Amino acid sequence: MNLTIRLAERSIQKLYPLPVDGEANWYAGPGLNSWQADIALPALPRDHIIVPSYMQLHDHGRYHFEFCNGDTKSILQYVPGMAEQQENARTEVVAGKVAAVSTHIDCWHTTTDTATSTVTVVVESADKPCNYLLVVGLRPLNIEPEIPPTGGKVVVPVPASISQMQAEAAVARRICSPTALQMALSKFTRHPSWEATVSACYDPISKAYGSWPLAIRWAGKQGVVGAVEVFSHWSDALALLQQQIPMVCSIRFNSGELKHAPLTETPGHLVLLYGVDGNEVLVKDPAAADHQNVQRRYALEEFINAWLCRRGAAYTLAAQTTNGV
Repeated sequence: MNLTIRLAERSIQKLYPLPVDGEANWYAGPGLNSWQADIALPALPRDHIIVPSYMQLHDHGRYHFEFCNGDTKSILQYVPGMAEQQENARTEVVAGKVAAVSTHIDCWHTTTDTATSTVTVVVESADKPCNYLLVVGLRPLNIEPEIPPTGGKVVVPVPASISQMQAEAAVARRICSPTALQMALSKFTRHPSWEATVSACYDPISKAYGSWPLAIRWAGKQGVVGAVEVFSHWSDALALLQQQIPMVCSIRFNSGELKHAPLTETPGHLVLLYGVDGNEVLVKDPAAADHQNVQRRYALEEFINAWLCRRGAAYTLAAQTTNGV
């Protein structure tokens, strides 16, 4: 099953290039200053990934997602997390029942066939959320993607080419996500420094820099409308490239599966997809040894397999707004 539900305020609907289903129905949350909204999901098969995404322009309070399914309530880590509270993703299950999902930093995996369920976002805010984009995407965790005979031809101008390996040695191998994000943000007129982006993407709970929600939160603070989306088909990615929208793609591959990549293999890495030229994709790979070698060409088939075979997640950054939106 492939399904994505998007809810956004009308001003944001006009800016986001993918179909939006309407506005969220916000109501008072569990805390004194909190609001929440629900997204109803159909029955889901096992071995699917559920990826929630929340963006609110400029500054806003912390938030978290909850998955509720009869016998299971699963809570993802708060965004942003705070080390002193040691908040971890957790699943609460009625005694004797099998959990419907397993929790991860930024998504859920279904562990059994589930009945209808609900994903709820809870936002800490005295005022009802505005200028928001709420997305829940789901697809099989693993697929065999269709390989097109040609990928098309389009190039999205992205000014920055940044190698994570030219950062301080203590973090250089850990910051592919904020580095790829920074290259995507360079497409916009106003963007922060690379150092600020790296700092904003650090998660004190996991002590890592690869949290998908933190990347989208930081983009929203820059006035950039975006979301974490999950893809299954190259044609959907090509349609975004044709609208001049690059994507920060989460890839993984074994030795020999992505030729000419600076990494020989990886269980998880983020790169910027900014174009395609026939049977090759145009990628800015932050794992390159230096800034001059970040631009890469990868075989279309090899890249599609590295990206879409498992999860197929990507940061999609569509437009930048003014403070008034």
